[in-house]
Amino acid sequence: MKYRIYIVFAILCSFVLALQLTGCSMEQSSASYPMYADEDAIINTADIIVLGEVVKENKAQKININPNKNRTEKEKEDDLVIYTVSDVKVSEVIKGNVKVGDVIQIKQLGDKDGIGNREVLNNGGYYKKGSQFLFFLASFEDILPGTPYETLTPALGQIEINGNKSKVNKENNIFKDGIDKDELVNHIKAKTNKK
Repeated sequence: MKYRIYIVFAILCSFVLALQLTGCSMEQSSASYPMYADEDAIINTADIIVLGEVVKENKAQKININPNKNRTEKEKEDDLVIYTVSDVKVSEVIKGNVKVGDVIQIKQLGDKDGIGNREVLNNGGYYKKGSQFLFFLASFEDILPGTPYETLTPALGQIEINGNKSKVNKENNIFKDGIDKDELVNHIKAKTNKK
């Protein structure tokens, strides 16, 4: 009987080691994100759409993701999720209740300096100071006041602006690379004004 326990333990250890050696860390965070059929769905779902520049990369922090106040201390601890939060200065507002010049915070799941999130890492990575993006953001202000904004998805929630041209993430099959920034912004503005 004791021999069987050692064999099972050895198999489990081998499995964990194999996962880590192949890059499948058991500690790597992951999440499920909604899918959007087209740009209208993204534009209509976003609470905030802004053009902005990352002005500060902050350290990862634990953020409460459960608005229910009637929880035990253990439940409150379980509801803390690690996010990397960046400060973004808004240069143009397309939709939402922010103003040009505002510095808003945008969270990305995972720790840019530690255990990253697979979806974030596969779609441009964590934001870098000085980079410019067109963001499609969700707001949690009505249920979790003070919580940073979050992109709708890591793949579709932001479009990098590089040299005044769009640079989409590899999993973004809705928007195109190489579109002039002003053309892209005007296109999205026109779509938000049709409502």
